[in-house]
Amino acid sequence: MDVQVKRLRFEFRWGAILPIGALLLITIVRFGMADGVAATLLFFASLAAHEAGHAITATLTGTKFSAMGLCLRGAYLRRNRAKGTLEILISSAGPFVNFMIAMALLNSQGILQWLAQMNLFLAVINLLPYCGSDGQRILAELRGMKESAALATSGSVASS
Repeated sequence: MDVQVKRLRFEFRWGAILPIGALLLITIVRFGMADGVAATLLFFASLAAHEAGHAITATLTGTKFSAMGLCLRGAYLRRNRAKGTLEILISSAGPFVNFMIAMALLNSQGILQWLAQMNLFLAVINLLPYCGSDGQRILAELRGMKESAALATSGSVASS
């Protein structure tokens, strides 16, 4: 199911029902019905904020994106790949947003304390270099920058 708003498409893949349902069940058991629903909505707002961090940074750097969505693996932003430092900046923006939310809620109680913990978890897990993660994109760019620097250095030595 997709919804188009101006030039941005919002995508929802049916596989997203599984993590939504699981999280809703976990939070209802932990916090009760009303607070569990609220906690689940706040968690998905945190995912949206994470992706908005990427989208805003992409916009500021002139990197095009076309869709934001939710699937079995979580939230995502479909965007063009940037080069070098810009890619690192865009990829870091989402985890940075989660880290800032976690710090803002650090001394909270109840649902907000749980939300702080979940945002810290999201920041850390997204920085791990596994397939498709922000951490993988950051690591790939750092490797590419290192290889480019090594080639530039060896090329200048060879020409001397």
